[in-house]
Amino acid sequence: MPTTISTSPATQIASALADNAEAVCRRYLSKGRKEGGYWLVGDVHNTPGRSLYIRLSASPDGRGAAGKWTDAQNGDHGDLLDIIAAARNCRTMRETLVEARRFLSLPMPPPSETGLSAAAKRRPERRKLLGSYMARRSRSRAAWCAPISPPGTSATSPVAKRFASIPIAGIERRTRMTPMSAPHGRR
Repeated sequence: MPTTISTSPATQIASALADNAEAVCRRYLSKGRKEGGYWLVGDVHNTPGRSLYIRLSASPDGRGAAGKWTDAQNGDHGDLLDIIAAARNCRTMRETLVEARRFLSLPMPPPSETGLSAAAKRRPERRKLLGSYMARRSRSRAAWCAPISPPGTSATSPVAKRFASIPIAGIERRTRMTPMSAPHGRR
């Protein structure tokens, strides 16, 4: 029984882009030009020049695939998904695939069967854990923000005098003054 290898959506889209390599180049690298079986342009950011070359069709001897590119100036190389990512300033693979699907007029992928990804299914647990963490953090922050002088002491007590108020950007911050950190005149 023959086995079928399922390919990722990125691989399928990259293959479809390679089949339309010249159209991709005309759209995203418009300052380049076709020379023989290659598209020549300055770099992936569509600068005029001849440093970057993209193979428009597969070589007959099978050594080079369509849609693969190399920048002779710096040695960078990749496929047409990389060209789209650079041309459109895509930050993630998801953004790149959305743009490639739009170029190829492909439909967006359907949501998973259950409608939720594995990460989305874990979110309620994460919220529960995060909620307890935030509550602990809030209690801890409240303890640190409590008045500095211990309860039952007045502001003029010897303990309270060891603390000084220092205004920082409109916020009064209290720091504990020790004999070593006190200014010279306050010992």
